[in-house]
Parts: sequence; structure tokens; C-alpha cells
Amino acid sequence: MTDLRAQNQQLLHELQETRKEAETLKGIINKSPAVAFSWITSAPQPIEFISENISQFGFLPEDFYTKGLNPLDLVHPEDKTRFLRNIVYFSTKTHRSNLSQECRIIKADGSISWIDIRLYVIRTPNGEVKQFNGISLDISEQKEAELAKFASKRILRTVIDNIPQLIFWKDLHSRYLGCNRAYAKVNSAISPKKMIGKTDHDFNFSTTDVAYISELEKDVMKSEVPLRDFIYEDNRQGRDRAIYKHNKQPLYDEAGNVIGIIGTAENITGRILADIALSESEARYRHLFNSANDAIFLHSFNEDKLQITLVDVNDIACERYGYSKTELLQLPPFGLDSPEVMETFDYKGVLKNLHEKSQVKNGKTPSW
Repeated sequence: MTDLRAQNQQLLHELQETRKEAETLKGIINKSPAVAFSWITSAPQPIEFISENISQFGFLPEDFYTKGLNPLDLVHPEDKTRFLRNIVYFSTKTHRSNLSQECRIIKADGSISWIDIRLYVIRTPNGEVKQFNGISLDISEQKEAELAKFASKRILRTVIDNIPQLIFWKDLHSRYLGCNRAYAKVNSAISPKKMIGKTDHDFNFSTTDVAYISELEKDVMKSEVPLRDFIYEDNRQGRDRAIYKHNKQPLYDEAGNVIGIIGTAENITGRILADIALSESEARYRHLFNSANDAIFLHSFNEDKLQITLVDVNDIACERYGYSKTELLQLPPFGLDSPEVMETFDYKGVLKNLHEKSQVKNGKTPSW
């Protein structure tokens, strides 16, 4: 009898210790952000246990124990199909015991939270699912940050894909890490993703050009000094003439280490060809101007002040009057006429009369 009483006291002591440990564990769980639960899938009342910190979502354990609230009722309608599909698939994989997935839940006040659910499956001897033990953690802030980051990246991607400038970035070995659509199109790539991991060799640049470009990029990465307004002519075979103005600068990681190069390029072919055409036109004009047999004086006319200014003379004018071009351009209006002529010549009156009586085709006074 004494031995039996001692055994009972030992068992009672162990039970009390177990209860203490359970209370301690319960306190730890309830003070943590993770909600612990035990979910018996086949039971009429599926939740066998749920920690008190379910209150962070606006519910009480009694809502599940006595009021028939099913955990599936909390899952957002748009996530419920995916959630159940994963549960069913996981249940059929007898070799797996852990499942993790993210979903949205609707809280008691109608607001939405993102949670990360970690499940551990308890199976019967024949492999069927008996219950799920697990925890759920509110990851709303993390998810919102991820979604904001994704939205920011999407906005940035939209911007760089819809500007005419070419944008690209490469690693330390001049392999493409990415580019915008305009740059991919110039290089006959289907999409920017098709550029990743490739080099200029893969896009029909000559060996000489590839070596030249690579050397420039290495200098930028080594010196960390940007390369500005570098003019490069794309002379790949089978392409129209194209001239680009490049800017390249080092690409850094979050720690400030150089990890590659980022570049922009602008097609300035039209501008360059226009400048060449203008230069050639000015050269032709200058040739004709200086080849004329007559002395030519070009004046500008200030309509408000009725004043003229000599702006250019040809070579024949300099030759005939014995002045250099600089000397002629410094003379006052009609400075080549004699003083006697200038005393009696009202050149402003002549200009005013000419301006007032001149007419264009529609009869209006012309704008000089």
C-alpha cells in the first residue's frame, strides 16, 4: 500500500510539472506573434486547439471551439481555391510532413492580413491525414513592402521600356545583366531577357569593336570615372548607318562595390547628318559668295531704329576697296562714301521711305 501511495504521489508530481510546463509553453505562445493551432480535418469541430493570440485578428478561441468557426472561413475568397489545392496535393504526398504557404485572411473587422502558414501533418498508420498542427504568422507589413517594391520595379520597368534612349547594364566581364526594350530591338533581340548573359560578340559586333568597347568599359569600372558623350558609329553589316552618343558609368551594389557598368545611348544619326549637310551647304554658299565678280556687302536691318549694320563682305569687296574684312565690318553704315556725300545723304530717311512704301504681294508692309 505504501508503494502504491508513493507511486501515486510521483505521478501527481509529474502531472503537476507537466501542467506547469504546459502553462509556461502556453504563455510563451500567447505572447509571441505566431498563432499556434491544431486542426483535425475530419472532425465536426475541426479546431482542437488555438492559442489566445488569435485575438490579434479579432477572434477568440471560443469562436472556433463553440461557435463553429472554421479556419477555412477566414481565407480570402480569391486565395481559397489555391489554398485548398495545396492542402489536397500535400495530403497525397505521404513522404512529406511539412507545408508552408502564404495567403490572405479576412479579420473579424473585415480588414485583410497576409499570413504565412506552417503546417506539420499527423498521419494514420496507413498514411491518411489525421490532423494538422501548425502556426500562422502575420506578414502583412513584409508583404506590403514586397508589393510596393514590386510595383516600384514595374513602374521603373515601364518607364525605361517606353523612352527612346537605349539603356543597358553589364557585369564586370561585359556580360549583359539587362536592358530596355529599345536596346534589345536595336540588337535584334526578341526581348530584354534574351540579352541577359550574352556579350557584344553575340550581336555581330566586330572583334575589333568588341575589344575597343570592352576596354573602355573596363577603364570606367576601374577608375570609377563616368564616360560622357562618347560618339560611336554602329557599322555592323546589313544595317543602316547609325551614330550613337554613349554615356557609361560604374554600377554599384548596396555595399558600394563596383559590380559592372550601366550605360545609355542616344541615336544622333539625324542630327549628325543634318550638321554635315548644313556644313556642306555653308561651304557651297561661301564658295559662291567669294567667287562672285562683284563686291558684295551684306547688311542687317533694325526696323525699330531704322539702322543697318554691315555683317559680311566677300573677298572681291576687300580686294577692290583695299580693306581687310575686319576693317570693313568695323566701318559705320555707308562708311565707304566720302564725307561730302555723307553730309547731304539722309540714309535714315531713305530707309524709312523704302520701308513705308515697300509692299508685299497682298499689299501689306513687309516685315524686315
